Amino acid sequence: MKDYYLELTKERLTQLENIQNIHYDSITSIDFDITFTSKELKAHIEDCLIKKKDIIGNLCSQTHSMGIVVKYRNGKPIFEFFEPNKGLFKTTDKSHFFNFLDALFNDKSYKFEMRAKTEEKTVSLSSSLAANQTFNYIQAPRIDERLVNQDAKALRMKSSKLKHHRKTI
Repeated sequence: MKDYYLELTKERLTQLENIQNIHYDSITSIDFDITFTSKELKAHIEDCLIKKKDIIGNLCSQTHSMGIVVKYRNGKPIFEFFEPNKGLFKTTDKSHFFNFLDALFNDKSYKFEMRAKTEEKTVSLSSSLAANQTFNYIQAPRIDERLVNQDAKALRMKSSKLKHHRKTI
């Protein structure tokens, strides 16, 4: 069932991207070869701010995965960072956000990779820079009621067989 919903969502995103002349699959085109130091990540964000491009990405250390979002609303950038164990950090102040990223890179619990030449901590980022063109238009996928009913029927049958088995024991 989960794969079905993923396929529906993926199909909807692909349709929207094709309409807007974006030709890549935003769900499966993930490149973990892109690594950034703290300084490089902030420069990347600065570049996206200048170009007014949103960032929606997955930030990974050796042991942890987090989410990063920089998006424009009403002409102003909003910075968000999701850390599953700590929650959502959200601000409109770029320097506050950059200070947060510095603190993140200095936290030893994340076990960041080290760049061989400089011994600087790095993080990998998989990102969709085209998100600003599709983000506001994404709709939830339509659910095929036949599949839901099939799953519900299968669960009822399994449950009744289990009850019958318990009675015979």
